[in-house]
Amino acid sequence: MILKIAVVSFLFASFSSAAHGLTLGDLLENRNIPVHQAIDGLDEDERIKVLSEVALRLDSETVDMAELLCAVRPWSLGSDERDSDLQVEIWVLMANQDDAETEVFKWLDCAAANREGLYRALVLDPMFDLRQAYCTGILGGDALSARITLLENEIREFNKIISDGMNDAAGGSASMYSYFPVRNELRLANLGAARAVSIEESDPAGARQILESVANRLERVQMDLDISGTRNGWRIHNDLDFYATLYRWLSRGSGSQLDLSRFRNPTPAAQNPFYKEAIRTYVPDNYQDMIYIERFLPGAQTNDANDQTQECSAWRRRSYSPAAISEVIATRCTDFNSLREFDSCMLEYEADDWTLRFSNLPTRQARQALSDAEEFARRLSEPLARLGASELTAKIASLQQNSIGQRTVTEADAEFTTSERAVLEMAFDDVTFAGVDPYFRRPRSY
Repeated sequence: MILKIAVVSFLFASFSSAAHGLTLGDLLENRNIPVHQAIDGLDEDERIKVLSEVALRLDSETVDMAELLCAVRPWSLGSDERDSDLQVEIWVLMANQDDAETEVFKWLDCAAANREGLYRALVLDPMFDLRQAYCTGILGGDALSARITLLENEIREFNKIISDGMNDAAGGSASMYSYFPVRNELRLANLGAARAVSIEESDPAGARQILESVANRLERVQMDLDISGTRNGWRIHNDLDFYATLYRWLSRGSGSQLDLSRFRNPTPAAQNPFYKEAIRTYVPDNYQDMIYIERFLPGAQTNDANDQTQECSAWRRRSYSPAAISEVIATRCTDFNSLREFDSCMLEYEADDWTLRFSNLPTRQARQALSDAEEFARRLSEPLARLGASELTAKIASLQQNSIGQRTVTEADAEFTTSERAVLEMAFDDVTFAGVDPYFRRPRSY
């Protein structure tokens, strides 16, 4: 793994050092480095020049160029005026699409949000900074409230920019909508929950009132959501429902009625009448939509000023099976005296559906890929024994191969918990085998 990183770094440095005067065509022809990485490795003037070429080709090569504008670090063409013009062009292209679930709409939506000073600056980076502040234990009292207020305002500013811009581009009557503002409603709900946590000890009634308001807001958003016209609307609908249910229940306290039956026994997406037929024919027959969890109750584990490990680990930031997490809540975490107690119960829950993948290679290399993966797995037995996890040796010994188009995936037969993943990743660092770079995946959340 270390060798692979070193080789890529060398190629990238060599490519960047010779990048002066390169065109977009040059970068597209180079196979050593992904195009978006090559663009980001250019000096600022050259990067603006190449991104300007991307913008010029957007109308004729919409999917490829929009995907590039999504993949690069936040883009700019060198001035606010040029950036605004490109963003409007993207929104106009989105307004001209017939379906919010197409590849072109997806990449355009992402590209529009990836403008410099927008999504990353107003939402992603501040949310990460908030997590880091919680992890280090440096926030509290008025400072915490001020940070949350600032972030809420920035998220709402971003939502307004996106929603107003798309509506204007559609002539004032948009029929399709971005995924990002709806996704941000869950972040705003998380921030509301953080406020409730911060005052619960001194004002428990106030904390419950905040959570009730959060649930009311999520229910309104869910009610107003145009599922068919919003990118990923069919998926985020489930998240809104789950969070509204959870926060309303938490606002009423232990002992109140909690109905999670629709999450514990979810209707497969392919059979859900909420979703239009095009969606239901797109997803696998047995696919059950995942729920993204950033943090249910930010700050609930910050009481110990000397150890913020629990708080950090509670920021999950990934998707989970609604059936699995609902089962844990309904059977183990319904009896609590405070939000902190409920949160402490949830800390015990971890995902158990990680898949260990050894390679994803052209099918002609499948036989060698399997042999290499088997040898790599055998070499893991010694570091796993040193880590006191010899039982994992058997779980990675049985491998399978599945064809995906012209490629073959080699992976372990078993699924793994988050804790097992952490141990295995430590073991990986002790084994070097050319051509094998194992990685973990979760079920696709579409």
